[in-house]
Amino acid sequence: MCDRCEELEEEVRQLKALVAGKGTYEISGYGLTPSQEAIFGVLHRSKGRVVTRDHLMTAVGADAFCESENPENLLSVHICKLRKKLREADGPIIKSVNGQGYLMEDTHGR
Repeated sequence: MCDRCEELEEEVRQLKALVAGKGTYEISGYGLTPSQEAIFGVLHRSKGRVVTRDHLMTAVGADAFCESENPENLLSVHICKLRKKLREADGPIIKSVNGQGYLMEDTHGR
């Protein structure tokens, strides 16, 4: 396993320990994949604040991105599909913050 993968796995363990026991947002109605659920969870807990791409990739899991030839693109695909599902369900809006990452707005809907 690459050094970066090990670092990301450790960050995942720390993130899971940090959020254990905290309230969660009801996401079952959105039909999200496990990767989309992980991204949604991080963005929802950080609602109104920018979350970096690295932090989101950590939340999804190191293995998924280390095996990809283009991990940045893979995250973009997950975000795109997540936005579509949330839009269809009149859910929260995920905004891109150029050069910084993503944030989930406090408001729902379009």
